[in-house]
Amino acid sequence: MHKRVQTGNGMSGRASSGGFLTGIALALALSMGAMASGVHAQQAASSPGTGAQDIRAGMQVVVAADGSVASVMPDAALPEPIRVGLVKRVSQWHYKVPMWQGQPVSTSTRLGLHLQTVPTTSGGYALRVLGEDYVPDPDPRYVFKPPAYPSSLNRKGVGAALAYAIHVGTDGRPTDVRRVYPEGTLDPANTAFDESAQAAIATWLWHPFLANGAPVECDVLLPLSFTVKDGTPPVQPDRKSLQGGLRLCPDTGLETKIAGTLL
Repeated sequence: MHKRVQTGNGMSGRASSGGFLTGIALALALSMGAMASGVHAQQAASSPGTGAQDIRAGMQVVVAADGSVASVMPDAALPEPIRVGLVKRVSQWHYKVPMWQGQPVSTSTRLGLHLQTVPTTSGGYALRVLGEDYVPDPDPRYVFKPPAYPSSLNRKGVGAALAYAIHVGTDGRPTDVRRVYPEGTLDPANTAFDESAQAAIATWLWHPFLANGAPVECDVLLPLSFTVKDGTPPVQPDRKSLQGGLRLCPDTGLETKIAGTLL
């Protein structure tokens, strides 16, 4: 039976939010293996016969304390014309003001975009932004290996929703992993999911979270769902109810409406 493990951040170690790791939630099919980094292009199934290409482009964005974009560093694997267009366009976008311990700060975040080529009247092509998307970090050290789905529970069609508070050091390594949902003693099924999740999280590495250019120790609040193919994803708890006592990492998110815009 096909299975997937879904997190709140797309399984990348350069996450945009240390709170609930908001952004694109990616369902990872464990049987698919690792995804390649860099630029991903394929014929767009929605545009047969047009020659349109779908492109996934990743970049690192430094967000100033007022939410403006201070710098854009596209992945080196992208063609130079795309890199130039991304720097020009993304520099004009605006983010939610990054916060750290109740104060606005500058921070760094990874941004992934789904682009599509569109023909121009001059016979060339432009790039249309379809929206945000998961693009793996080009450094494989920061691409999180998802937890293993317990095989016996997968065969039975059993799923689970869990959430963890992960304390991340200034070197980006987890120094403490604490399950915050469900609380208390677990039944055998949830115990198996919990053991798998904690074993995987212990191996993850984040890019250090930055506040005004300095790495900080902070807490990541991470939802995790185990769902069988065609199964109903389990209901996640209210995130605000889990934040008590946590020193959440610097948090931001894209505010500019980007769907349909051109580079």
